[in-house]
Amino acid sequence: MKPSILLGAPEREERRRITVRTRRPYPIFLYKYRPQIDKWVEKTLLDSEIFLSSRSQFNDPMDIVYQVTPAATDEIRWKRYAELVKSQGGTYEDLRTLWRAAGTPDSEIASQRRVLDQIIDTTGIHSLSETARSMLMWSHYADDHKGICLQFYLPAGFEAVQGLFPVEYGDEMKTLEYRNPETNHLAPFKFKSQEWKYEQEWRILRPMQAKTSLSLPHAMLKGIIFGSRCPLSVKQHAVKINEQRIEKGMHPLYMMQTQLSQHYYHIGISSIDSTLPAGWRGRRTTRSPLGFRE
Repeated sequence: MKPSILLGAPEREERRRITVRTRRPYPIFLYKYRPQIDKWVEKTLLDSEIFLSSRSQFNDPMDIVYQVTPAATDEIRWKRYAELVKSQGGTYEDLRTLWRAAGTPDSEIASQRRVLDQIIDTTGIHSLSETARSMLMWSHYADDHKGICLQFYLPAGFEAVQGLFPVEYGDEMKTLEYRNPETNHLAPFKFKSQEWKYEQEWRILRPMQAKTSLSLPHAMLKGIIFGSRCPLSVKQHAVKINEQRIEKGMHPLYMMQTQLSQHYYHIGISSIDSTLPAGWRGRRTTRSPLGFRE
């Protein structure tokens, strides 16, 4: 597939702008693995809407968890309460009342957890992957390679997904210090167990929008990639949806097919109406995201 087809000149220029103006360059494409074309996938394909999940809907009960610690000393605790009262235009008597009501460090931690859990549980989250060639992702999220993977072209909708960030992986939960203004309260969303590192995950966050939808520019969705075991009925369904897109005045989606290497544990991807070269062997790694050279 020629790069010029997917990456039109205006979009290439937009990608360069994004890369230059952000500290961490964003990927060209992000992907969403799905086991089938259900009602939400149809919503994405026909209306460019994606579902924003809540934490409770995640498959990992240790995702978006954290530790809370109290301030190191009573002096620091007092100082932070004083800053809070001052910012609200309160008096010294208000500060004393708040201090008495705060109780012990343990009760402060419990209070902080209630506040943070309320914020987290109402935040809408949409997860994407940086790669379309992950064996594990096709197995876990695309019904053992029988499902599909949606391809999103980020430069075409960068403004619509402001706040998009990559997930980082490690062994320890992030610790939030009570009422520390320097604490990064997004940390629980940004970190998870290193056992999930293969996902190469990026997340879109929307406060107070859990279990709702987010509209994206139509130009963001570029293609559908079919798993190596994807049945013909699913492909035919996708073709019909593509025809509906054209009738609505939307651009047609590129249809792509995965192919398993006979030499390495690797997945290749080609246009659905063509095949990979006869001498294609695959590569020794599956970590490189699907992309097209400019």
